[in-house]
Amino acid sequence: MLRLAVLSARGRLGAFTGALVALFAAAVLSMAWGMQLESILRAHPPVERYASAAAVVTGQQKAGVDHDVLLGERARVSSALAARLAAVPGVRSAIGDVSVPAELGDRAAVAHGWSSAALTPYVLSAGRPPAGPDEVVAGYPATLGARLTLAATGPTPGPAIPSPSRRRSS
Repeated sequence: MLRLAVLSARGRLGAFTGALVALFAAAVLSMAWGMQLESILRAHPPVERYASAAAVVTGQQKAGVDHDVLLGERARVSSALAARLAAVPGVRSAIGDVSVPAELGDRAAVAHGWSSAALTPYVLSAGRPPAGPDEVVAGYPATLGARLTLAATGPTPGPAIPSPSRRRSS
């Protein structure tokens, strides 16, 4: 088989060189596309939720013996960390953000505790902060006072929180 390929290449050197260059270009383009696809799948959009936080503390996002396996979702840290960070001299406040995957109506959503609203750049445009466990603030097209169906899509998190924030006084 190799003998036939060599004889063919010797007889049609231009066609063989063109095919080799085309094969090399296809391999380069495939690798470039694959690298872009991997970076799209692993990259995270800018974190707008924590826009007013001076610092955000998260868990290690890599696992494995060589720390070469990237985690697909945010690693959790202990909820006791927020209290420990608040006790550090110079820290004005430490706010823990507990989030739970949920569905609001027919849309996928992430439910956060109201205490972490201070970290966001968002403000209430109507209504008031929630006063009880049966009230929510939604960035969802709903009329004020409407009854919404909020359903958890997974188990509630234990005593861990994804990202406590550390704010220093100026």
